[in-house]
Amino acid sequence: MAMRWWCAPLLASVSLASMAQPDWQATGMPFSTTRITRFHHDSVQDVFYIAGRVQELPDPGWNSNVLVRYDHGQWEALGLFDYSLFDVVVYRDTLIVVGYFSNVDGNPIANVARYVNGAWGSMGDFSAQVHRLRVLDGELYAAGPFQTVDGQPANGLAKWVGGQWQPVGLPPMTNPSAFMPYDVALYQGKLYLGGTFSFSGTYQDIMVWDGVSWEPVGGSLLGGLNWVNSMEVYQDKLIVGGVFDNAVGNAGNAIMSWDGSTWAPLGTGIQDASGNYHQGQQVYCLKEHQGLLFVGGTHNYAGNVPSAAISTWDGHRWCNVGDAVFNGNNVVGIGFYEDTLWVGCGPYIDGDSVHYMAKWVGGAYSDTCSVAVGVEEPLGAEVAGVRVAVLGEGQLAVHGLPDGRHRAHLFDASGRALKELVFSSTGGVGEPVRSVGLAAGGYVLQVPAGGAVRFVVDGR
Repeated sequence: MAMRWWCAPLLASVSLASMAQPDWQATGMPFSTTRITRFHHDSVQDVFYIAGRVQELPDPGWNSNVLVRYDHGQWEALGLFDYSLFDVVVYRDTLIVVGYFSNVDGNPIANVARYVNGAWGSMGDFSAQVHRLRVLDGELYAAGPFQTVDGQPANGLAKWVGGQWQPVGLPPMTNPSAFMPYDVALYQGKLYLGGTFSFSGTYQDIMVWDGVSWEPVGGSLLGGLNWVNSMEVYQDKLIVGGVFDNAVGNAGNAIMSWDGSTWAPLGTGIQDASGNYHQGQQVYCLKEHQGLLFVGGTHNYAGNVPSAAISTWDGHRWCNVGDAVFNGNNVVGIGFYEDTLWVGCGPYIDGDSVHYMAKWVGGAYSDTCSVAVGVEEPLGAEVAGVRVAVLGEGQLAVHGLPDGRHRAHLFDASGRALKELVFSSTGGVGEPVRSVGLAAGGYVLQVPAGGAVRFVVDGR
């Protein structure tokens, strides 16, 4: 299939002009989409691949999907697939896609395809769709609900070795119709497989291969309707995101960490619109970038601070990524190109159309953070010359600090930690920051000068 190039400056300018929220912009992609699930940056060629449900314009039909390649402002459609793409990687200079398709460019190619010398070709015979491709320690793995690869049993996990696929330990599959692996990760030299499956009591939704046998992970996930969507190694821990409830005994709600022996929460985790936990919360995607873990899902709060659909975790605190409202409240894919954050999301942000994909243009990611966990925060003595102004519309401003970027921790009158505020100061005047949810009463703000500033919210 011939490559089709698109340049879309006019489309981009029209979309951006309509955006009221300066932090996020539509990408200007000239193709129709209803879901973007995976991004991949080929750092060698410095190009960006985008996979999901994408059709060229004019739309040739919902069963005609393309892989999108973006190269510094130029858009290209690669291939014509008869159904969705789930993942894309470049492995040893070869572009590979997986999904739930049976035909590519009119040729019978199913579930896995590679792009060689300008044409798509088959890359193995999988008995069912493939959900995830991972390059782990230089090796390529494929995970999905397939039972066989190239005629040999594989049970949901295969590894590319010597130009062919090989099974990895044959994960237990007592009920193939209910066996749905979504991700694979390498942690402490062991392979972890996550998804939705349950058998033998303790094998529920996540298991580990130690080179000899498959074993449950710390009692697995607890509860009935659970699954693992994504796994990422971050700060020497395996972070697991998906659908699971802390009310039934899991360490976290929709996200938690594993250190090789124990499950643990990430601070207070994520919450819904009422600031509470419930099983309906979901983490779709995890991505480390420049020391931060980016978390995409369906949440409204992270660490009990407003943080809709996408947040960051630095090992001690949760922070929001701007304060935009994601209509549909979900982020299902996260990627970075030219150090810019891209997300697959719903059709609108703050009521403006972004066509299911947006990029961040708001500068520093966070303006509101939770209080750090595991770090002592003494309040200190009153700081002279620094004051807190209580503004309208749920905002505060801290005046009297030196120029630059500051972090300040907010406590109630009893000393209970509430949240962290991140703001800039110029000429002794602090920029307004959001403080939604403060009831009438006294508060203490620990400031970078090493002391505290006390102030009152009168509730009027």
